[in-house]
Amino acid sequence: MSKGTCIDAMAKVNISVLVEEDLREDLKRLANVERRSVSQLVSLLIEDAVARAKAAGKIPLDQQEKPRE
Repeated sequence: MSKGTCIDAMAKVNISVLVEEDLREDLKRLANVERRSVSQLVSLLIEDAVARAKAAGKIPLDQQEKPRE
């Protein structure tokens, strides 16, 4: 691997969601306050929701995964 090359452990994929216009505007405002893009904010919200679901046993952990705290 050449110097300065960064390879993510997981490839990122594109998903699409439909939300109400009011929710989109709220997401924009929150993203602005947190100095993130809407995409970054939504990705973080999804990661947090999935981590909580795994911790609650709603989603089985992969054998390689350790529970998040």
